[in-house]
Amino acid sequence: MQIFSQVSVKHAKGGREVRTDLMVMENLLYGRHINRVYDLKGSLRSRYNSDKTGKNNVLLDENLVESMLTNPLFIGNKAKRLLDRAV
Repeated sequence: MQIFSQVSVKHAKGGREVRTDLMVMENLLYGRHINRVYDLKGSLRSRYNSDKTGKNNVLLDENLVESMLTNPLFIGNKAKRLLDRAV
């Protein structure tokens, strides 16, 4: 579930108003054991982390592409439809 909201703050001095858009969503990882974390930016330039040994190490785009060859991610039809719609 996602909640989209806009917050407006009006400063007491000068009356200048600042608006900020927010998206609030549930923590999908709460209570789960995570083996790998990827920071996906969509760029392929300088997006490979050669040090995969550290604990809590964040892997990058090319690391995901490399691991997909041996460990593909399987999702069901409903999840695929939701992902397609979101993208």
